[in-house]
Amino acid sequence: ESDLAVAHAMRQAWVAFSRHGDPNGADVLPTWPRFTASEGHYLEFGDSIAVHQHLRRDRLDLWEAEARRRRGWE
Repeated sequence: ESDLAVAHAMRQAWVAFSRHGDPNGADVLPTWPRFTASEGHYLEFGDSIAVHQHLRRDRLDLWEAEARRRRGWE
């Protein structure tokens, strides 16, 4: 049953996004802020649907630091 609820919420978000360019038109979702690199908002679909920030930021920071090091930027 929860899988069906998640599928419904995802479908509503995609429909709102395709119609208006904004997934926030779906009544089943929390307000999803526009993504910016500094804020890093993303929507997690699971047992609950929630807005979070900076998905796996620690891992991304590690890879970005390594890329800079290899390019000689640091």
